[in-house]
This record gives sequence, C-alpha cells and structure tokens, in this order.
Amino acid sequence: MMETYVAQSLNEYIELIAKIGSNGTEKWYRGQSNCEYRLTPSALRKVFAIEDQRGYKLNQPILDDTCSGSNNVVAFLPVDRMVTEFSEKAKDCLEYDVSTRIEWECIAQHYGIPTRILDWTTNAINALFFAVGDCSIGQTKEDDIRHFFDSQGFGSGGGAVFVIDPLEINKKTVPIPDFDKNPIVFDSIKHAKILEECLHNMIPPVCFSGFNKEKRISRQAGKFTTTGTLVWPMDFYTELQKRIIKIYIPYSAYESLRQQLCALGITHDTIYVEDDEKDVIAKAIAQETRNKFLKAMLK
Repeated sequence: MMETYVAQSLNEYIELIAKIGSNGTEKWYRGQSNCEYRLTPSALRKVFAIEDQRGYKLNQPILDDTCSGSNNVVAFLPVDRMVTEFSEKAKDCLEYDVSTRIEWECIAQHYGIPTRILDWTTNAINALFFAVGDCSIGQTKEDDIRHFFDSQGFGSGGGAVFVIDPLEINKKTVPIPDFDKNPIVFDSIKHAKILEECLHNMIPPVCFSGFNKEKRISRQAGKFTTTGTLVWPMDFYTELQKRIIKIYIPYSAYESLRQQLCALGITHDTIYVEDDEKDVIAKAIAQETRNKFLKAMLK
C-alpha cells in the first residue's frame, strides 16, 4: 500500500516535501496531471493482447490492461525502431557526443518519443509543475479527497506527485547477488549494458541517472526508471507500492498553484527550454509509428 498525502496549496506541498525528505536521502519526484494514471511509460500505455497466458494466439489483437492480471502476451509500440530512427535523424542536431543506446533512449524520451522508461526529477517544484502546469483543469468533487485515501491513492478529481527513494527501489529490484547491501543508482554511461538488459528482460523497474549533456534533461534535473518485458506499471508491484509516496493535488488548487509557480519563474518555457528541430523529428516519428501500429492491431 502506498503512503498517501494531499496538498491543496504551495505551502502545504513544500511542508510535505520537507517532511518526506527529512531523513536526508535523495528523493526523486514525478508529477502526473491525472491521479488515476499509473506509473506506466508512454510506449506501454496502449498495449494489445496477441496471445493468451497459455500461449494460444488470439484471432484478433484486443486492447489489454496491464494491471488486469491476465498475463497475456502483449504487443506495444516498436520502441527500438523509433529510437534508432530518432538517433539517425537527430544526430546532426546535437551539440555533444552520444556513446550508448540507453543515452539515445533518454534523449528521445524527453523530446516525445514513446519509450519504456519513465522520467523523474530531483526537483520537487518541477514535479509539481508537471502535475498542474500543462493540462486542462477538471473538477474536484466534494468527496474526491476522501475517495483518494479510501482507494489507496487511485481516486479522481486531481493530479499527483509521486516520490521515491531510488536506492530503496534498486535494493528490491536489481537481480545482482548482495546488491541490497551496497546499492547504487545506475549511470546511463557506466552501466549501459546492465540497463539494456533491464529493458529487454523480465526485470522489474530499476533507477538510473540520466544523460545531463542534454540541456532539457539537465534543466529538468532528469532521472529515469526502466520497464522491461514485464510491462506492469511500477506502482503495480506490491513490494514497490510500499516504497512509493503519492501526493494528491486536487484540481481546485490548480489555478492558484499555477500563479504561484509562474511567480517563481516555473513555466513551460523555463522547464522545457526552447523547442528545436529534435521536437519536430520526434513528433513526426511518434505520430507515424502510432498510426502504423494501431492500423496493424485493428485491421
């Protein structure tokens, strides 16, 4: 069960962050505009069952829910192909060298290519902006806050900021003998081979530091978690739920929070720096790939 809180003002949010971070260990934050959304990477948010759990091929792919417990074999967007195409088309737009494929996936993720990684930040205020800053504002009903707590963090009527301790996550998920005795956060360059194995095998999410030569990742204090061929959301795992904190931000607080964040200089332009050619390339690749994928699944 996740530890849950609610923040209805910037002051309440900052007080919560101070409380959560009082033990002195580094925390990572992720803001999402709808508290019903799970911790699912963008490439895995629409998957189709193609075989059942016994290995029988389905006559027609069907939209599947990765939290249903069906254990179906699912198809999802061809991430490797998109990242390869992005790297080939965007390499001349870079002002730095990229030496590993995992670095390319980090960069692609930040420019809009659907991937198997989730981006996090070490900056709690940035995470709050991601929850409230660039989205339509829904309604918060009278009993939404109570329902959020009653449903163990899966209510409606607002967004959310998730908080994790990356070392505590890696202690539980990294399949290396005695790793929990001296855990580390992996590095996208030093541990590229390990991270590729995590992305392409049945390994639960692991935490790793991003590629900070890229200005957008650096500005957002970007960090990442992997999702391998086990396509369940990070907050689906019972053992990981115990290590995840979820802060509910009701829609009724969004306007005042946006005004306060703007006063602090936290806006879309300062968070994302400026759009450039990589945004255009990524958008075109993602759109074309989605269209082809859905056409193949729904034919």
